[in-house]
Amino acid sequence: MDYALRLVSLLNAAGSQRADMARQLVSGMDRNGSASVDGAEFQHMFATLLADPTRMPEATGSVATVHKTIFAETLYPSFSRNHAIAAYMAHEAMDALDQNGDGVANMAEIGGSWTPPTAAARADVLLAKYDTAGKGYVELADIKAAWIADPSLGDANKAQQAIDAFDQNGDGKVTRAELTAGYQTMDHADALLNVFDPQKTGAIDIAAAANVTAPDDAQAQAHFAAWDSDKDGKLTRQELIVGIEAFDAAAQQPPPPPPPPITPTDPALLAATLLAQYDTNSSGGISSAEFEAHAQVADAAATFAAWDTTADGELTLEELQKGIAQVQQAQSIIQQYDTAGKGWFDVADLAAAIDPATVDDVTARAQQIMAFWDSNSDGKVGVDEVILGIESGGYVGGQQLNTGADPAA
Repeated sequence: MDYALRLVSLLNAAGSQRADMARQLVSGMDRNGSASVDGAEFQHMFATLLADPTRMPEATGSVATVHKTIFAETLYPSFSRNHAIAAYMAHEAMDALDQNGDGVANMAEIGGSWTPPTAAARADVLLAKYDTAGKGYVELADIKAAWIADPSLGDANKAQQAIDAFDQNGDGKVTRAELTAGYQTMDHADALLNVFDPQKTGAIDIAAAANVTAPDDAQAQAHFAAWDSDKDGKLTRQELIVGIEAFDAAAQQPPPPPPPPITPTDPALLAATLLAQYDTNSSGGISSAEFEAHAQVADAAATFAAWDTTADGELTLEELQKGIAQVQQAQSIIQQYDTAGKGWFDVADLAAAIDPATVDDVTARAQQIMAFWDSNSDGKVGVDEVILGIESGGYVGGQQLNTGADPAA
């Protein structure tokens, strides 16, 4: 019903001149002098325009302009310009304008009050016409069968394109919801044309539209340039439809999950903070001098050397983040055994953690593990030693020391 909807829209916009425009429209197509228009006369007008869009049979001035404007907007670009399409558009126009169902549209019907059907109602009409089996959807076979039986409804060779125009999920079945959504998109495109194409040229001049203040359409207006697929500065009805469909589809996608919250102990945050605070010469890294001047670790030089994996004399953001993560991992491991909060664990802590059911001699096993981790043999295993032990293979995973098997395994 795109033709009828645009016709009524233009008639409504005519205001006090609506009745006169309706009279001109009827007289311009009324070939048999009946003061009304039937399907054949609509078809004659469409066929003439199909053959030569610059012509308008038996009509001039505003009547010709109205028809040519609507024709340019509502003819699906994907359809071939032929007699069957003229017949299809004639059927569509008569279905909408012939309010009393007598087969003709007179001046009262065309010029009188007419409320366009909702998108859902138009979907129901289409389903009733083509879904004769009551499946709840229309598929290619339905359209082809109907158009082969009655070529005036449409060109059967273009049936697939008609399905594609509404088949949002590409499953070959056009449901009522998809039909309704498709008609709503067309209505949205027409509403935008009404606002941003006041001269009724059939396309929105994007440059001129930028000067139009339309709060209700501001969201769509911001996308006009992106929707202009051929980049000619003009936004046609078809480009509007494609753009609106893409925008609506993107809006229905679930938003990406939020990034994990950054906590005060997040290695990435701590590394960035350290770099911002201690990179005094803005080199993009922290030098050994800068690190040793500020780092609160027992052996700053050793820590710097361990973290400087590229041995270039500077700690990058990535190296800082990795080093901080290692320290935090080591601290977490120590905390599992250091129940007194000393900052290190000893052989007694290990013995308390060992399950007696897993070994013959708990003390001997604790001493064996301690010998592996206590690299400086001071009887205390701190952060640096845990990191060294992990790098030497003494870490099993899950932040557990190897207390149930060979500590070096």
